[in-house]
Amino acid sequence: SSDINAEYGEEITAQRTAICSAIATKLLADPDSKVSAVIGAGVQARSHISALRKIYSFKEVRVWNRTRERAAALASTVPSITVSDTVGEACQGADIICTVTSSVEPVLFRNH
Repeated sequence: SSDINAEYGEEITAQRTAICSAIATKLLADPDSKVSAVIGAGVQARSHISALRKIYSFKEVRVWNRTRERAAALASTVPSITVSDTVGEACQGADIICTVTSSVEPVLFRNH
């Protein structure tokens, strides 16, 4: 049915986007990166964490979302994620920062 096709289409898009980001990250980031910050907690966050974990052995993955409940929901289904209270807390000392939010307003600033 068209509902099933739409669901598969969304999943394929999420995986394709995350794989492209992971390849770019592999080419640009330190291969010994141990800490990742993910800004956003939706479908793209989940797929990006999964794709990046295939390349990196992170000691820590931190997630921040505008609504803490959504970040906590992601953390409850994806192993070994720490929910951060602020963008700055998530990004502090992170080797890789992944922004996967649909926000129309900036969420990450130089001072973070």
